[in-house]
Amino acid sequence: MLSREPSRHYELGVMGGTFDPIHLGHTRAAAVAQRELALDRVLFVPASTPSFKRDRRIAGACDRLAMVRIATADEPLWSVCAEEIARGGVSYTSETLEGLSTCLPVNVRLSFILGTDSLATLPTWHDAGRIAQLARIVCVSRRGEDDDAALRGVETSGMGFEVSMLSGDVPDVSSTQVRELIREGSDVSRLVDPRVLAYVRSHGLYRDGDGSTGCAVQVRR
Repeated sequence: MLSREPSRHYELGVMGGTFDPIHLGHTRAAAVAQRELALDRVLFVPASTPSFKRDRRIAGACDRLAMVRIATADEPLWSVCAEEIARGGVSYTSETLEGLSTCLPVNVRLSFILGTDSLATLPTWHDAGRIAQLARIVCVSRRGEDDDAALRGVETSGMGFEVSMLSGDVPDVSSTQVRELIREGSDVSRLVDPRVLAYVRSHGLYRDGDGSTGCAVQVRR
């Protein structure tokens, strides 16, 4: 899909996450990165079991994958990769980027999209040095975040990260906030795609528990 012209250089944005649920902070960050860096495509990669959230129950893989597909369906240059979920177990960004770099042509550069909160902890991630080798880091900040402190931590890590800092109209919202508001019965229509919200309501997610458990997933990009 990205290799039709071997002489051309392609830019692939990768946005990983639990997406529990996916919200407008995620999708607007992806849109900012795509616009500002002229990314040819953006690939969303829902995690199976995030390494930092192994002690917290999360919505089932099928539900989270379905919500990501719903939220990205109208963007022709956005795709969803289910490989982490299909692989199962704990999801590590380094392994996902390694897999992508192995199967993609050499004329494709990876840009891993994240927020300031994730950038601040990036040097502590599993095999973080390998992440630095495999992808440019694209940080899209939300309003009110301390970008400088997060960037200093990455720069002083000695791991050689290449970081592009971007800002845009990205709402200051987290999946934790969205789940709490849904449990309270509060309005989240300004924070979540209405079709995702309809899915949440029809499947009873985030009311008394965090949703269903695992499922069999067909990998497609």
